[in-house]
Amino acid sequence: MEKQKLESKRREEEAARREEQARKEAEERQRLAEEEHAAFQRELEETNRKLAKGIQPVVLPTQEEYDAAEAKVQYDIERLHFAVCGPSGSGKSSLINSFRGLKKGDGGAADVGIVETTLEVTRYPDPRKEMPYPRFIWFDVPGAGTFNIPAWQYFNQQGLFIFDFIVLVYDNRFTQIDADVLDNCRRFKIPVFIVRSKANMQIRNLADDEQCSTPEARTLFVTTTRKNLQENLEKSGLCKPGDLEPPPRVYIVSRECVLDHTLHLEEQRWEKRNKTIIPKEEKKGGRLTDKYIDEEQLIHDLLETAYDRRYAPSRSRSLRVTSTLLQAAAKLNLG
Repeated sequence: MEKQKLESKRREEEAARREEQARKEAEERQRLAEEEHAAFQRELEETNRKLAKGIQPVVLPTQEEYDAAEAKVQYDIERLHFAVCGPSGSGKSSLINSFRGLKKGDGGAADVGIVETTLEVTRYPDPRKEMPYPRFIWFDVPGAGTFNIPAWQYFNQQGLFIFDFIVLVYDNRFTQIDADVLDNCRRFKIPVFIVRSKANMQIRNLADDEQCSTPEARTLFVTTTRKNLQENLEKSGLCKPGDLEPPPRVYIVSRECVLDHTLHLEEQRWEKRNKTIIPKEEKKGGRLTDKYIDEEQLIHDLLETAYDRRYAPSRSRSLRVTSTLLQAAAKLNLG
């Protein structure tokens, strides 16, 4: 009998202990839930306060978003992925064609139009057969104005965080969306190239408006463009006195000059490989060199940076010109 009483008491005490433990666990869950809710409310209030002041929140993609973005663009670790983005009508598609040595209407060329012809991120493999170009994939990214989404969400919505390089194109003015893309590129450590497009058209218009010569209009356009970008970078907080890194530069180009230089490089490489000189009258490239502004430098820097990212990710060397463009392209042929 005494043994049964002791067993019964032990069971009661065990049940009471378990009940007390369950109560404490429930209280702990309740406490954590209340703390989480309070933290969420504080974060929400802080976000609303910042938004009211024009300060946009930092939103990092989840692993699921990374995976979805990789699947969407068919990301291949053996390739180099260039996203070309910018507002509607800025000349993104034309530049993609020029980078790939194509004109409007050529087989495989991106669609070109006055209005935004790109509603989805569109993939364009580089059609050139010589290395390094088979490694290159170009992507035409819809302009931010195409969608009814806040500017600060554009970078994540388009999955720009997944690309190896971003070419940011604008043709009239540098906008807050452009600043947001630059800020995110810095956050994700993605090399970015700011490109002011349609330069020759802008210079012709400026010469007419100012009633000055083409060389005078060209000098005025280049000077004004660089000055305006610097001011916009400072206004956006992307360039501050005392920064260790130099401010992003702007490449002032025209799509016809990019194409001309691309074809010129291909012909140079063909001549070198075949040890034959192409007759001047048969050459397709190198005819507009007097109109070049930053086209040669842009293509060189794209190749040089591609080599750094693909083959020397740990090196922190300067991206200043240290070799010819053909040598940079040769480096990419190592893998």
